[in-house]
Amino acid sequence: MKVCVDGNLRQKASDYRAGVPRLLEGQIYVVSQLLKSAKVKKESQHSAKVKKESQQSATVKKESQQSATVKKENQQSATVKKEIQQSATVKKESQHSAKVKKENQHSATVKKEIQQSATVKKESQQSAKVKKVNQQSANRVPR
Repeated sequence: MKVCVDGNLRQKASDYRAGVPRLLEGQIYVVSQLLKSAKVKKESQHSAKVKKESQQSATVKKESQQSATVKKENQQSATVKKEIQQSATVKKESQHSAKVKKENQHSATVKKEIQQSATVKKESQQSAKVKKVNQQSANRVPR
């Protein structure tokens, strides 16, 4: 049996055979493009992750600095409060000291007055004795 091959059919077969490598090249190209796209996507995600971590690190650093600032301000506030309390204590002690000094001066004045009063009384008693002795002496003298 004789097979008659149409020229058009022959061309199709040739094109098919020639198209297989081109089809494979196209598939390889598409796959390589997909791989490149996946690689770019992966790098982009990694870059976004690194950027996010960097921002979080910056936020943590900023919060740490703020915390340190607050701690420093609290320490300064505590120091000022302590100084105010010490100043109040010194003022109170100074007032108490002044009060004690005043009381001591008053006590010394009273003591001095008591001593003067005792001296006056003693002198008065001696004067009375002398007067009495003088009267007795005057009474004894013959006239």
